[in-house]
Amino acid sequence: MKSKIILSSTFVLLLALGTAAQGNPAKANEGSKSEAKKNMSPGEKAKHEADKAEKKLGLSADQKTKWQQAALTRIQNNKPFVDKLQGSTTPEERKDLKSKIKTNAESFDTTVNGFLNAEQKTKWETVKKEKKKEMRKKMKGNKMNEEEIED
Repeated sequence: MKSKIILSSTFVLLLALGTAAQGNPAKANEGSKSEAKKNMSPGEKAKHEADKAEKKLGLSADQKTKWQQAALTRIQNNKPFVDKLQGSTTPEERKDLKSKIKTNAESFDTTVNGFLNAEQKTKWETVKKEKKKEMRKKMKGNKMNEEEIED
């Protein structure tokens, strides 16, 4: 049960990060940030994630290095799946690709939890929950916008 919660939370976090990287065209201010993220190399993305984690979780230099390496591994492993998801795929393929991304997210989470202390783990869980709430809110907003367009 706990692994399912961790898995789904990590997947939502990854989706949130992916969605944030795509940006929102309605927000001109965020557009330039998302374009910069899109153009980042995997190493730059991993460093950016590690910098954010350092600030939010109070990581030590050693932990930051480990986080960056774990993020780089996850990003590189997910790249072929994410690229394929952005192309045309069948629902079955999408389900399979998302499952593979979830597996990578779970591996990342396990790695990260291996070097975080108890306080940092609590903060990390809180960050993931906040991202999940944000994503749900954004998804609800997108559904409403789609419904408005159809009417």
